[in-house]
Amino acid sequence: MNKNILLIGLMLCLLGTAQATELTGDFSLETDCAVPDTAAYVLYNNSGSTRTYEISAVGQNSEWINLNGEWINRRPLAITLGSGQSEELYAFVKPQSCFIEPGEYTVTLEIKGDGTTTKVIDVRVVESRLLDLEISPQNNKIEQCEKEEFEIELKNNGERNERISLSIEGIPQSWASFSLSEMLLEDGASRTIMLGIEPACDAETKEHEFTVRANIKGSSFFKQKTASITIEDSQAIVITAQNLKACGEKEKTGLVKIKNNGPVEDKLTVSIEGINWAFFETSSITLASGEEETVAITFTETAAENGQHDFYVKTHSTKFNKDTEKEFSVELQDCYNISIESIELNGELVDKTPTTCIENNPVYKFNLTNDGVEEIDTELKVSGLGASVSPAFMTIESGENKKISIELDLSKEQPGEKNFTLTVKGNNFAMQKDYVLVVEDCFNIQVDWDGLIQVIELDANSKSEAYTIVVKNNGSQNQNISVEVDGPKWIYFEPEEAIVEAGEEKEVYLYFAPPYDTKEGKHTGMITVKADKAKVNRKIETVVYGGLYADLGTASVKTDAELDEIVETIDTTLKVSIKLSNDSNSLIRVLGLSTKDINSDFEFSETTLQPEETIEVPVRLYLGQGNEETVFDVILLVETDKGTMERTVSINLEEEPEKEEAINIGLFGLVGLTSGLADLLLAAVVIAVIAIFAAVALRAEAGNTSKESGMKHLVEDVQNIPGKKLEEIGKHKKGNNKNLHDIVKEIKKKHVVKKKPVKKKK
Repeated sequence: MNKNILLIGLMLCLLGTAQATELTGDFSLETDCAVPDTAAYVLYNNSGSTRTYEISAVGQNSEWINLNGEWINRRPLAITLGSGQSEELYAFVKPQSCFIEPGEYTVTLEIKGDGTTTKVIDVRVVESRLLDLEISPQNNKIEQCEKEEFEIELKNNGERNERISLSIEGIPQSWASFSLSEMLLEDGASRTIMLGIEPACDAETKEHEFTVRANIKGSSFFKQKTASITIEDSQAIVITAQNLKACGEKEKTGLVKIKNNGPVEDKLTVSIEGINWAFFETSSITLASGEEETVAITFTETAAENGQHDFYVKTHSTKFNKDTEKEFSVELQDCYNISIESIELNGELVDKTPTTCIENNPVYKFNLTNDGVEEIDTELKVSGLGASVSPAFMTIESGENKKISIELDLSKEQPGEKNFTLTVKGNNFAMQKDYVLVVEDCFNIQVDWDGLIQVIELDANSKSEAYTIVVKNNGSQNQNISVEVDGPKWIYFEPEEAIVEAGEEKEVYLYFAPPYDTKEGKHTGMITVKADKAKVNRKIETVVYGGLYADLGTASVKTDAELDEIVETIDTTLKVSIKLSNDSNSLIRVLGLSTKDINSDFEFSETTLQPEETIEVPVRLYLGQGNEETVFDVILLVETDKGTMERTVSINLEEEPEKEEAINIGLFGLVGLTSGLADLLLAAVVIAVIAIFAAVALRAEAGNTSKESGMKHLVEDVQNIPGKKLEEIGKHKKGNNKNLHDIVKEIKKKHVVKKKPVKKKK
């Protein structure tokens, strides 16, 4: 036989056997402890023969089910069914006690016939006894020995009347009291219960959490809510004391204040811990709310070391069972003693080695206190440094505070660390204290005056000079410096004020710019550099030359003029070339040129001459008809923005015409060409007026040359002398019969041109 066919036949037999017994119905039920859930089941005999079945409830919760009136957990239900027959079964399912918690449970059925079949019924137990519980407030604050109340709201949301009991957990039962702890609450009804909480006076001050529970009598059903109560410290003891001092040689009393800031009366015991030579004169006090009492402490004679001794004042509340303690310090000292409470130097408290400036006389102030129990007559002295003490003698009562002032004399001291000793002597008492201070040179300044230490020569012809002075702060403090100049207004400087940090330098720039109308000669001033604690002066000496008031003097110069050509018309006309030179150091505006007593025509337009600039101006001189003079003077007028100058030039027509040459003659050299020439209007302007005349005789022949004019050599000599010294030609010429050439040579020897040193900036 085929093995596969046998295997299939065996499986069919087994399947037929497994399905021979069948139970159908609702296997998911819901109930509570009061009302059962019902279910109908059908038992089938699917076998080929009559069978007897036994149905039982087994395992946990087997007592919950009643089937066809039988408690099948105690005795199986027997049913006989023929082949193909079935029978209906009716079940009642519910917990047999109300102390079971709502939730998911199971009941197991076991069916025995030709084998055993198991069926599981899922049972959901729900709350049928419903309570609502609310507590308000959720948190309450309360003080020791006081009582607070909470409201408890109860509501029966179940389907039947219930008996309710209330309980509390989390705090001592003695603290709590319900206005009603057990009651009958009908279905749907509500009730408010008051919960009073009164902690013990010695209860711990903190937040206490508690739970109120409502239990349904005869069941495990309950409802609970949590709330809290914060117990605050209602007992507040404040202990204070000030300046506790004791004397080792004799008994002394100190005072301590104890105050009850609590809401109720309190009884306290008081004690001292930490030292064995002090005690309270009373051991207990009773204080009403808000009351304060002063308690005396007796400090006995002791051999303990002088100094600060810490101890505790302790109080114990017999009502609140609470300790309060406060730490204090008592100074054990000699009966005759003076202490220095504080030291000030120049108005500031001193807590370590101070620093002061040697420029000042520092002032110490000592705050002395008689810490003894007797008055002390004192004498005060300072050694080590020169000093004045005020007062040098004084009486200090017990506990009295007095100040002394000590002014140190540092006038003979050098910078550095200084030491001095303060000695205080009195009856039964002597004290010496050593002190150290550092003395600094705080405000020393040094000034580098550049070239200001020498006489400064200044040219008033729009010339300026600049100098740089350097201020160095050699002190230890930053300083504010300022610069002042007492003298001519044409001395300018910047900056006027500056901050110079310690060890740094600051440049101050001086600018000397005498105006054109500054008088010649010596001008002095005083420059002052001021710092915070120092001042440095320097006298400035200047010599101004040139300008409006220059002393020009006179000179006699011979001039040879040569004529360019004669224009032969009805009138006699000379064509002349004139050169104008600006030998000054400033600009000059030439407004016009003309001649006096002779008609002339200049080919000239208004112009400005730069320093050392030369221009050539053609001019025609109209001598008129029948002019037979061969030697005559021409007066030249030069109009400038500085004034009008008049010059005389001699013309000799008898000399042979020569090659045209330009002769540069400074203004000062031309002053004395004619004896009647007036002084210049503006002496500060140096103008060279150069007239080139090519004289041609009024005769037919021409071409003979005469020897060269000596004027050329004179002018060349004058040009080699510094412009600011040309006026000396005139000065030397006055009352001097020497030849002008010789005078020029002498001046040249005196005034060797030297290069002026350049001012250095630091």
